[in-house]
Amino acid sequence: MDRAWISRGVLGVALLIAACGDSGGDKPSEGSEMMGVGRYGGDCVDGATRCTDAFGAPLCPVNSNGHDGDDLAICQPASFEEGMLLHYGPKDYNDPAEIAKYMLGAFGEQENCVYIRTTNTEPVYIKRFNGRMRPYSHHLIVTIAKELPKDVVLGEPVHCDQADAVGSRWLLGSQDPQIDLEVEGNAPGSLPAAPGDPEFGLGQKIMPNTLLRLDLHYVNTTDKDILREGWVYLAATPKEKVLQEIDMITMFQGAIEVPPFSKGTKTARGRCSVPSERYVGMVTGHFHKNGTRFSGWYEPADGTPTLVYETKDWDLPGNAWFTQRITNPTFDGSSVWGATTGYLKVKPGDFISFECEFDNPTDSVINFGELGRDQMCNVFGFYYPSATGEDVWSCTCAGELCF
Repeated sequence: MDRAWISRGVLGVALLIAACGDSGGDKPSEGSEMMGVGRYGGDCVDGATRCTDAFGAPLCPVNSNGHDGDDLAICQPASFEEGMLLHYGPKDYNDPAEIAKYMLGAFGEQENCVYIRTTNTEPVYIKRFNGRMRPYSHHLIVTIAKELPKDVVLGEPVHCDQADAVGSRWLLGSQDPQIDLEVEGNAPGSLPAAPGDPEFGLGQKIMPNTLLRLDLHYVNTTDKDILREGWVYLAATPKEKVLQEIDMITMFQGAIEVPPFSKGTKTARGRCSVPSERYVGMVTGHFHKNGTRFSGWYEPADGTPTLVYETKDWDLPGNAWFTQRITNPTFDGSSVWGATTGYLKVKPGDFISFECEFDNPTDSVINFGELGRDQMCNVFGFYYPSATGEDVWSCTCAGELCF
């Protein structure tokens, strides 16, 4: 997989919940000396141990021993009431053996997973995700693991078994080096959800001591070794403010066969049924390099299919929010992706369908797979309300056969 909700990514080695410096949140003021911004999106007053960036992510100085020169990262929340931090990377920057676990050689590609267990003893409800990743990340996926694989040690990177992700409950995915996303939906200039809006009061539930699987994929296009690392902050909201729970949409087309030196090869259209009445909150298409089109349709039981999302950019496919508060780009050719605007409410008997189109400039057949040389055709996003708070809307297709 590669680059948006599953949109460019990375995540973290251990789930760390603790205070980070002064929980009062030092903020920059006019005329103050700032520490470096780096790519992590915020400033701290020189000497501060904690500040908050424009997106609400708590930032702390970090000494990564010269790697990439970054000096700010998302820090550990002060309490579960504030949220959780997921960190993928070295536990000790001064330990060469620890650093070596997360280095990637020149022109290398690697995907691996870390299993961690959350330390909350009560359910925590999440309202926002803030992710910050080092360069050359390819994707980040966080799923709830059914069980700890045999001989796997918590907190240590291991080979990923891709079968574990299919059908699992997803929490988060990202293709972006920075992600700042609210589960109620946000976009530049959009108004917040208000009482009476269908999406008002949404939250995503993390159960106590949840076993998580963090999947990180990096492609190093440089002639130097790089450090693979990233942070994700799960901002919490009080349980009493959560009126509806969200859960993830994960739809996969496994039947991909793109002949050598071909153009315009389409997959079969996957048609995934709607289990219960619900709103589609957000969707994004996921495919790899040389993917030229991803299309998604809403197929009502008693009507004609309607194109609701399409992108021609595999790298930045766009997140389509289905709410009256956010206007999506239109399908007029002026944008690389577009979607309908407004609420998308579906019911049993309806379908969500999708297909992809690919070019293949190589002399080998391209099939389904997770690495950059392979292809995918997946739908990711979320829906609400989740009946149980632990109910992924999952669908796997082999051509036109979906289950």
